[in-house]
Amino acid sequence: MFFSFWPHRNEFSTSRKDLMTDLIAGLTVAIVALPLAIGFGITSGMSAAAGLTTAIIAGLLAALFGGSKYQVSGPTGAMTVILIPVVQQFGVSAIPALGIMAGVMVVLMAIFKLGAVINRVPWTVVEGFTVGIAFIISLQQIPLALGIAKGEGEKSYIVAWNTLIDALGLGLNFSSLFIVAMTLFIKFSYPVITKRLGLKLHIPASFVALFIVTLITKAFSIDIATIGTIPRSLGSLQKIEFTNLTSLLVPALWIAMLAAVESLLSARVAD
Repeated sequence: MFFSFWPHRNEFSTSRKDLMTDLIAGLTVAIVALPLAIGFGITSGMSAAAGLTTAIIAGLLAALFGGSKYQVSGPTGAMTVILIPVVQQFGVSAIPALGIMAGVMVVLMAIFKLGAVINRVPWTVVEGFTVGIAFIISLQQIPLALGIAKGEGEKSYIVAWNTLIDALGLGLNFSSLFIVAMTLFIKFSYPVITKRLGLKLHIPASFVALFIVTLITKAFSIDIATIGTIPRSLGSLQKIEFTNLTSLLVPALWIAMLAAVESLLSARVAD
């Protein structure tokens, strides 16, 4: 059963034309994945190196053993929503064991063919799930967008509300607001401009916005918070601590279900 997942050499046979298009596609995905992976690594409570390492290893293994030819795996924003409270409660040291537990659960789901259940999920549920995750992530970015320390609270909406209250008293960081507005403007206007000009560029709008805004920030020495230096090496291996396993069962189950649902739904769309 498990040998059916091993890649066949015929899958690597490609013409020169296909190789060039694959290289362009791979470069495009890498450009998009780099800032996202670093950002998700930091947002989840880990580090930039952890996000980058996850993107590399997950992308490589999924490409070799995954069942979808058009799917790219890596850290996602939805997963950070679950990991943040886990890191706050159990610490960063619990993440390796949590990942192993969730991985075992996903394998068991595959063995018992529970993936077929995904085909019965209505698209309205999928859309509601996606919008809910996007809303939570947006709430988490309010402190960064306003350029002030996040307010107190355990829930995302409480933190966002307290941050807005603090902003009224402490004042807004207009430099951060300017950067946020400019980034959104470039991201959404870039596809419209290229379409009107008839340009077929294989450059994602998010990367264009990131590149231009970063240049402007450096050129005018705008004082805003940054993610820091991009890691020059992969994160070091951590000792796996198998403690609090009983308490980690529920978070591991949620992570396994979220990983399975996200992967299967995106594969369903891609294929």
